Amino acid sequence: LKCLYLKKFTHVIQNSFNVSLNKISSYKTENKIIENKKVIPVVFTGDNNYMQYIGTAIASMLYNSKPDTYYEINIMCANDITEDNIQKFEELKKIKDFSLKIVPIKLSFDDIYVQAHFVPQQIYRLILSSTFPQYDKIISFDGDVLIKDDLQELYDNDISNYYMASAIEMVKSAEFKANIIINLQGKVMTFYDYFYKHLKMPLNYDHINSGVVVFNLKKMRADNMEENLLNFLREKSPICFPEQDPLNIVLGGKKNKILNYNWNIITSL
Repeated sequence: LKCLYLKKFTHVIQNSFNVSLNKISSYKTENKIIENKKVIPVVFTGDNNYMQYIGTAIASMLYNSKPDTYYEINIMCANDITEDNIQKFEELKKIKDFSLKIVPIKLSFDDIYVQAHFVPQQIYRLILSSTFPQYDKIISFDGDVLIKDDLQELYDNDISNYYMASAIEMVKSAEFKANIIINLQGKVMTFYDYFYKHLKMPLNYDHINSGVVVFNLKKMRADNMEENLLNFLREKSPICFPEQDPLNIVLGGKKNKILNYNWNIITSL
């Protein structure tokens, strides 16, 4: 298993950001020399309350990286990360050196309905291609993941003919069988009706999970996919999964390279 998506994690890593910092006190910061190293861009999104989880994900990434891997870590936020949390991220360099860039996003998505257990910052993943013009590819992670292997293999996936690479959603079929009811601003429906009638997803569609995605930003820019993603988001609002649903319909299907489940295993702790 290379990446674990923690479906129920709050009680496990509530304080693990601080615990990680305590464990690394004996490590020495490496020299900031990245020649002859594999540079891999990574992005997370969230608000200040979510930084403890993102910090834990980054710590796991650094612990399990190869000596010749150098991560350029970007955090897209609403300009509300405290100096205390930024300092905690800097302390993680005692595990292994990396670059950190806090990317404040000025765009407002107040007109988009987002369910309470999702953070609006998840929508930021739909604007990666314009936010990071310096990158042709980038790996996007949910904050509630543990990264158990080096990411060179994941990043080196040949997606030149795809918009992204991601794993198939593991829990979708169970939700359909349970006939779960959802309520989106007074619109009551089953998950089945939501996906196939509201979103008009084709039957037998490989529904992807957006917790771990390698994006082909170069191709997305060339084909102006960012505008298509945002248009879909607004046309279909209210929407259940604020970034996963647009990615599925606009960039999914044959436009997505399917990742092995080793890269995105969902578990409950």
